[in-house]
Amino acid sequence: MDGMREVEALWAWFGKEPGSRREYSVLHCSGGPDKARVFEGYIRSSAPGNPPTGVHAGGDRLPWITVNGRTGQGERWIGVSCMENSKSIDGGGRAIVPTRYFMMQYDDTVPCGATYLTLWDAVETLPLPPEGSPAHVPVRLAADRHASALIGLARIADALDSPAAAAEAGRRQTAAAHWAAAAAACVLAGDRVVITGAAGLGLRERLSVLDAVVGFLPYGLRSDLAVGSCVEGMRPPRTDLTFGPEHTPGARRISLGRLPADPAAGGEFRERLRRLIDGSGYQDVLGALAEMHEPLRLTDRSQILHGLAPLDPLRRAVWAVAVSPGQSALDDPDELATTTRETLRVQWKDPRTSQDVTAHVVEKLLAPGVDSAAHGEPGAAGSRRQLLWQFAVQCKKDDEVLRALFAHSTREPALEHTAQVVECLRLLGPEPLHHSGHTAAALRDAPWITLALLYAEAADAQRLRSWLTLARPWDPVAEPWLRAWQPLIVPEAEIAGLGVLSDVPATADAVLVLAAAARAGAGTPLRAVVRFLWKALLRAAREDSGPGGGPAAQEQRGRRRALLGLGAAQPKDAFPGAVSVGVGAPTLRELLEQPHLWAECQARADALRCLAGGQPVGPGDGPLEVPRYGQDVEKLFYDEYLRPDLRGFVTALTSLAMRGKPGDPVSGMLMDVLQRVPLGHGRDDVAGRINEWLAAHMHAPAHPGFDDDLAVDGVDPVDPWSLDHSYAEQEAAAREKTVPQAGALPAAAPDIAALQLPVRPASPGVSPPAQSPPQGPQQTGEQTEASAQWNLLCHAVSTAGSPQEVARAWAPVAVGPSGEKSLVLVGNWWGRTTASGRRHTLLDHLLRELVEQQLLDAHEAHELVDCFVMLIVSERASGQLGSGWHGRTHLKWEKHRLKWLRRRYRRLRRARLRSYLPLPTRRRSKHSKHSKHSKPGKPSKQRKNDDD
Repeated sequence: MDGMREVEALWAWFGKEPGSRREYSVLHCSGGPDKARVFEGYIRSSAPGNPPTGVHAGGDRLPWITVNGRTGQGERWIGVSCMENSKSIDGGGRAIVPTRYFMMQYDDTVPCGATYLTLWDAVETLPLPPEGSPAHVPVRLAADRHASALIGLARIADALDSPAAAAEAGRRQTAAAHWAAAAAACVLAGDRVVITGAAGLGLRERLSVLDAVVGFLPYGLRSDLAVGSCVEGMRPPRTDLTFGPEHTPGARRISLGRLPADPAAGGEFRERLRRLIDGSGYQDVLGALAEMHEPLRLTDRSQILHGLAPLDPLRRAVWAVAVSPGQSALDDPDELATTTRETLRVQWKDPRTSQDVTAHVVEKLLAPGVDSAAHGEPGAAGSRRQLLWQFAVQCKKDDEVLRALFAHSTREPALEHTAQVVECLRLLGPEPLHHSGHTAAALRDAPWITLALLYAEAADAQRLRSWLTLARPWDPVAEPWLRAWQPLIVPEAEIAGLGVLSDVPATADAVLVLAAAARAGAGTPLRAVVRFLWKALLRAAREDSGPGGGPAAQEQRGRRRALLGLGAAQPKDAFPGAVSVGVGAPTLRELLEQPHLWAECQARADALRCLAGGQPVGPGDGPLEVPRYGQDVEKLFYDEYLRPDLRGFVTALTSLAMRGKPGDPVSGMLMDVLQRVPLGHGRDDVAGRINEWLAAHMHAPAHPGFDDDLAVDGVDPVDPWSLDHSYAEQEAAAREKTVPQAGALPAAAPDIAALQLPVRPASPGVSPPAQSPPQGPQQTGEQTEASAQWNLLCHAVSTAGSPQEVARAWAPVAVGPSGEKSLVLVGNWWGRTTASGRRHTLLDHLLRELVEQQLLDAHEAHELVDCFVMLIVSERASGQLGSGWHGRTHLKWEKHRLKWLRRRYRRLRRARLRSYLPLPTRRRSKHSKHSKHSKPGKPSKQRKNDDD
């Protein structure tokens, strides 16, 4: 940055022609008249106002210089505006005050470190080219590291108030630096700063003072700042920093040499600069800030504050941990390390610097480079952090460090910060934090970090218990999200005493604890967690079955899962694929997809699966799992939290029972358990589905059946599909109420109230209530034939044969002692046959088969079918099972049949009358809708009915 540098600049001439009465405008500029409007906007945007008339001393007289950074066409520019005197007069007799304007690219001014003073030196005597000249003019800039700023500090020192004015030169310069830093902090805070009390300073001195103030800001901020040597003071200034009169409105007025009256003016940046100037000296600060060339904006305050961190002497002392590979300033016995420790200790105890040292210690604890792992020292990260933590304990600052460590943890912290804090705490370990009395409160007040830490440590049960001991989830003041972790710290002998957590935590928190229990290993901990968080897990399952609660809820859950997958997987992990940092914790649905985790609480897992939209899995293959599953399911029937969704759970269990065969242990256990479903929760529907399923498996060995022990109106609901095929003989006497014997049917319609369904025979393996006396050989032969006929009918029903096949097999059984029972069995075929065109003809086929097989004559066959129809319409042919015949449907059919018979009778009577009377041909009305628009050759609906 030595010597001169020539750069190219755009230019413009702003003013008016002599004698003109027009407003000021751009007379000539780079690019010709097409660019005049652009340059006029630039000049007016930072215009200092109208200069006062008359003679003024110092910098208040012209020229007035304004330098402003701006962005145009994606590039950064520096504009220099020079408002000057002239001898020209306009048409109103007023002096014309023209303005020369130059624009240079910011990147061209950086190599020489151009300051406001050097910019003015470059354009002070630079004439504007005549109109039609090239678009650019050459500008020669002199290198100026921060010499202009030092000149400005000297001018500020001359204006200091007592007692600083009477101090030695060095202290006066430092006091001047503090004033300039305070003014710079006010500019960064967004204030429009006007420096007052500088009437005696000339133009060059004012520009040097501006360089001194802006010198305590990063150099890159010049690409956005607007500064001026003077403003008129009649309106709010358009610049960020300028000189002006005391009465300038809308600005923070700072008197030259006097610190702002408000100690908080400038905020944190002012305090940072104060400490840097006192610790490192103002020249080092100016030099460091002059090297920050990256373009910045005034709104980049956080980035600017972060850029000051490397300059802080306290930070450099804290970060002097690694003196050499394998050594630390905290444990090295040499003189330099001892001096470093003492410096930190003294500064940490000083109230003025204590907070800064704490912030730097926390920053060092969280820094990934705190270890020397690059030097081949495994475990160095933990040891270095532990040494730094021990030093904090020695200084009695451990509580303060812990508070600062969690300070940025809100309900939704930055992922990077959470990852750093969790990694730091894991490397520190729980043991060093036992000595701090603030640990429990810090963990409770930082839920995101605590949850991520506990999940990351869940694979090590001992460390997890240690962390939970620190967090104290059993404490009455603990929130629900923390109390949810109690099952993972309670001794195994006391787990059974845990009930259901009354204060339901958030669903994501409950799933988190469940995932941590899965990482710790399936078994007793997982069973205890499921029971303890049962209410919250049910709610989580219901939410998973829906659309996800909207985009906000999905984003929240995704963010939480990302926060919880911060630790590397351990050998005991239930999810061995999660071996890298950043892998998200599993969701409830993903946990439920791993049945091996739920060996001891499979019933509750199936309930959660059903609520989440999945299917139950059922018990495992172990000899004890099936009965335990049945006991747990029966308990869930009376669970108050599952009750709103019990019907769906029962339906899913019914489907699970129907997956196997009637003789399977799981199906048998479920059928036995489902008999005890509480009333009003799908018990009737279960009965119908089980009966249908059993009927489909009648060719297989029959199961004892589904026993609905609820008797309604003294009638025991029949379950014929659960019966053995030899029950026709055992219950012959009980079946002879409606059809006492073959061919002997009542002549009149039966009494509906007297029609009773047959009583259920004893199930296999259960002794019947009464044994029949020994039977003779003839009876045995008849029973064998009846059994064969019954089996043939069962086969036709189970294979869903055609109406003709079912009627052919049904006819011999219908006239026997099991006629009414066969009606119930065939009703199952009818209920499963959805093609109405097929099933509507079943009774007609039965009537034909009864006559063709010579089982009954036509009159008796009609009487039997009419009896069956009476039972069907009265809903006595399907009992209370909710499936099979539909009485209402049959009644509609009979109504349609009656209408058809009436129409047929009228047609026959008319035909009879025509045989001996000359009846006229029936004519249609001319208004009939079929007379005019009916298609030729296609009979109308009425005519078609007449022809049927």
